[in-house]
Amino acid sequence: MEISDKLRKALGPNATAFYSETKGLFIGRIELPSSDPKKRRRREFTAKDEGEFLRKARTLLNRYREAGDLATSSPTVRTWMTYWLENIAAKRVRPKTLAGYRSVVNRQIVEAIGNVKLEKLTGVHIRLVHDYITDNGGSSTYALNAHRVLSKALEDAVREGKINRNPAGLVDAPRKSRTQLQALDLNEAKVIIKRAFLALDAPIYDPEPVRWAAYLLTGQRRGEIIGLEWDRVGDLIDMSWQLQRLSEEELAAAPADFEWRDLDGYGLYWTRPKSEAGKRMLPVVAALSFLLEEHRKRVAPNPWGLVFTHKGRPIDPDWETKRWPKALAEMKVTNKKIRVHDLRHTAVDMLLEAGVPEDVVMELVGHSEVAMTRRYKDPTKMERRTQGMLQLSAFLNPDG
Repeated sequence: MEISDKLRKALGPNATAFYSETKGLFIGRIELPSSDPKKRRRREFTAKDEGEFLRKARTLLNRYREAGDLATSSPTVRTWMTYWLENIAAKRVRPKTLAGYRSVVNRQIVEAIGNVKLEKLTGVHIRLVHDYITDNGGSSTYALNAHRVLSKALEDAVREGKINRNPAGLVDAPRKSRTQLQALDLNEAKVIIKRAFLALDAPIYDPEPVRWAAYLLTGQRRGEIIGLEWDRVGDLIDMSWQLQRLSEEELAAAPADFEWRDLDGYGLYWTRPKSEAGKRMLPVVAALSFLLEEHRKRVAPNPWGLVFTHKGRPIDPDWETKRWPKALAEMKVTNKKIRVHDLRHTAVDMLLEAGVPEDVVMELVGHSEVAMTRRYKDPTKMERRTQGMLQLSAFLNPDG
């Protein structure tokens, strides 16, 4: 079969086409740049009829003009996701976020559609990922997370000319499942605060109750409390560092702007919060100031300058998570299943119930994405935050 003049004109000087009688296909080849003059690189494509062939040719040639090159073959989802994790995502996100991406990719996305060619992906395949997760006991929230990770990776595949469009954008993302958050109520929170004060009078000092009280009296995250250093505690607490466990591989793969400090061989690192909202100066109210001052008198100095340790060693984040429910059971405060992170929710609830304005609460706990560094230098903002913490302190007064 002869190639029409219309088709020849559309192909231009960088492409050729012919019809294979034996295969019953139009076959096209686009010449591509090569770093080795002795080796030719070209992208081949086929179609059963001239109309379909023309559409494919125009699409590929447009991508070639935009990117200056084309992939000579389509990678599988497995190959692309591996490349994306190591060469694109690793330069963008923090180590723990990358570890989360890697888990989603290897345990969910690759298991569901890893062998599918990238250019063959459709909305059907995206739904297969959703179904794989929910059929294996995962929640719709897990499916939503996988959808978002896959969509990011496919968007980058579009940018790099691997595919024409992101098929994840053709499919509705799963809805986040609703969970009923558990939190301590006012009376339960007061019991924990009171135990911190009672611990100061015990014959043998147990520093744990003061640590639990610190969560409630600041509303801060696990890493921020266990990573708190004495030289960042004064009239204000500098909450610009948190303690995390990181592997050497995670550190090596961290983006260039990732800030960290080593705790000397424990596999624990102080790291900067991921957003400007996380870098906060927090007012220290009377109750917390008293507890920390008395706590400092009763504990031996440690080489890292940490406010809280366990048996003289830095507190591992995972150990803290496992220790809290046991401590809660020992204190017999409640039968509710409360995570250590839920102490943060309790602090927020108490701040709001004490009448602290919502925007001040957001600043205190670092929730607001629009909070900028300049806000923390504004005396008016600091006065409002101090008043907010005073309201919380009075609200949680164990004798009230």
